[in-house]
Formats: sequence, C-alpha cells, structure tokens
Amino acid sequence: MALWRDVLGWSGLAAVVGITLLAPALLLDFGYTHDRFLLLSALVLSGWVGALGIVRNEAKWGYLGALGLVVFSFWDVLLQTAAIPAAMLLALGALATRGTDAETQEME
Repeated sequence: MALWRDVLGWSGLAAVVGITLLAPALLLDFGYTHDRFLLLSALVLSGWVGALGIVRNEAKWGYLGALGLVVFSFWDVLLQTAAIPAAMLLALGALATRGTDAETQEME
C-alpha cells in the first residue's frame, strides 16, 4: 500500500479516537441527559464504523461513517468543529482505500 494511503487511513483513525475521547467530556460538561447520550453514542459508533471500513479496505463503510459523523454532529456546534474534519479524513481515507480492492484482486 502506498504511503499516502497509509497516512490518510491512520489520520482518519486518529480523528475517530479524538472524537471518542471528546464525547464523554461533552456529555458531562453540559449535563447528562439520555437524549444527549444517545446522540453522542451514535456519533462515536458511526465514526468507528468508518474507521473499521478504512482498516478493512471497504470504502463503502468509510463513506457511511463519514456521513454519520456529519449527520449526528448537526445538533451541536462545538462538536461540529471536531466531527466535520474527522468526517473529511474518513472520506479521504475511504477514497484512498477504494482502489486497493481492485489491486489486491489483480495480485491474486
């Protein structure tokens, strides 16, 4: 795999780890409610779905995770400052892994 593909994949994964670490702080900072917990859980879960897609070289899961990060971050402006760049990194990582499926099938 090319170096730029690795860099995009790992940066997407690092962004999801950052979102995961930011979510509990946001949950406790503004007061705990069950609705807020569900939205933050859906946001973090969609980020990990995208990261899993990048790690497993499945671009559609990467795109789905990026879309989930964008959709679930609309309700909080503070969260958008971290989720939108993470979604862009996931989308770029998924775009970079898109070509690897065809390359690995040609090698086999």
